[in-house]
Amino acid sequence: MSYQSNLEEFFAYAKERERVRLAKESGASRPWTIDTALGQFRFCNVYREDDRTTRWITENIREPVDKTDPLGLPLAMTIANFINRIESLDLVKDLIVEGYHVNRARFHERLKDVNPVVTGAYVIHSEIGMPKLEGCMFIFDWYSKSGWEELAKSIEPGKTTLEEVHKWLMEVKNVGAFMAYEIVTDLRHTSLLRDAPDILTWASPGPGAARGLDWLYRDEADRKPFSYGSKKQRAIMNEEMQKILAASRDPANWPNQDRPWEMREVEHTLCEYDKWCRVTHGGKRMKRRYP
Repeated sequence: MSYQSNLEEFFAYAKERERVRLAKESGASRPWTIDTALGQFRFCNVYREDDRTTRWITENIREPVDKTDPLGLPLAMTIANFINRIESLDLVKDLIVEGYHVNRARFHERLKDVNPVVTGAYVIHSEIGMPKLEGCMFIFDWYSKSGWEELAKSIEPGKTTLEEVHKWLMEVKNVGAFMAYEIVTDLRHTSLLRDAPDILTWASPGPGAARGLDWLYRDEADRKPFSYGSKKQRAIMNEEMQKILAASRDPANWPNQDRPWEMREVEHTLCEYDKWCRVTHGGKRMKRRYP
């Protein structure tokens, strides 16, 4: 198979994953697909905004904070993404909207007996020896003192880029490239970064996206694997992702042109495509099966 054939397969996966979402949300009973991988294992939605937790955070935290205190958005989205568990966030959502820095004691009191306090979807790197809640509180405290209000004030709608905010977030203790990207993705849908000029040109590719690109080029001999570990390699991957974004504008590849892809959808889908290929074409198997 050629790159073009593999690209068609990539979009075929994405279209079927979206079809599964629509079938599931319509109330249709299983099976939602005859695709072996999609039928047996869990895959993220094509659009992160369609994920259950993201929808909850949007309705209960992101939009309320954006309406009442946009300068509090960077901190609010950091808390939401580090905890990322609806049951825990529901206990403190009012405190996050009011302003976390004013309500630390109540925040801790409400969550001290919750187990688990955070989701298992992300790997949270807290201080060594600290329980998860204490580790998160440590990070939030450090974050509160690191100039997040100045960051929000410095963002110029329509001028400040996603990449610039991502770089700043990575200076916060224990916030790596992955978590910073999740926070930036939430901020992209707020008044702070809704009109960021690099929405269609920049993403933060990680190991999953690198492997996804490797699958697209799997039939080319003597080609080095993609890598996300250096600035040069990330730039190369961004160029590759821009090519895929351009291809998504073809209705044959993505029929729903009323909801066009951005670079986030490309990066996100490459990660899931890697998982799908591992099941379909062989490789390291997935663990998260449907019950």
